[in-house]
Amino acid sequence: MDLILQFDHLVRGPRHATAVGIVITDAQAARAIHEAGHDLGDQPTPQAAALAALLKSLQVVAPLRPDTLELRCCNELLVRQITSGGAACGTSGVSGGGGETSEAAIYEQVLALLLRIDSWRMTLIEPADNRRAYELAERAFAEGGPVTDLHHHDSRQLHHSAHTGIPQWTVELLEHPGHDCPAHCTAGKKYPFGPDLPGGFCVHAAIVALADGPMTWSDPDQKQMTTYCPHCETPLRITRVS
Repeated sequence: MDLILQFDHLVRGPRHATAVGIVITDAQAARAIHEAGHDLGDQPTPQAAALAALLKSLQVVAPLRPDTLELRCCNELLVRQITSGGAACGTSGVSGGGGETSEAAIYEQVLALLLRIDSWRMTLIEPADNRRAYELAERAFAEGGPVTDLHHHDSRQLHHSAHTGIPQWTVELLEHPGHDCPAHCTAGKKYPFGPDLPGGFCVHAAIVALADGPMTWSDPDQKQMTTYCPHCETPLRITRVS
């Protein structure tokens, strides 16, 4: 899978409170498959905030196991740092549940994730071209936690499916996933999907819906299956609706 990962972050206040907006696009299909915003808490420095935003973005895209990944952001300093291989030099720490985290420590985590990707590149884009990611970061700040939003994409997808004969399916969690779910999915809510990932759905569970779901069913009359999210082990029900 060839993916484009666009992200932007906001930093506010003397403690460098940080939020990141993330947009993942299927490069071949030229359509967004995941959009989210995350509150990253306080960071020791502005550059640590930028690195933390990149780290979170890579953590979100990693379960999709991209063959190639293009990273796009509008932070020139961050792009130069990553593409030139220059290590972070900050040593200030901030307490965050797991102890103190310095710029250098975050940088090392970023490199570790990038090393797992066969082919990646990072490019600088204009802020105007990153507006959607910026909006998601703003929403994460305003709502004080993770946000996912691909509902506008869902409606276009369902409209397209209805007029082209593409089968439609739903996936739902049979139990509440608790705090382990990065997308805060709700038990019993049916997320529609077709050839794309279910909009607003946890990327971990979405991978199962695509890999094990109706697009791979050998029996054309099969209507339903139950499987499990590999991240939180919550049971999932996939249903054919047309």
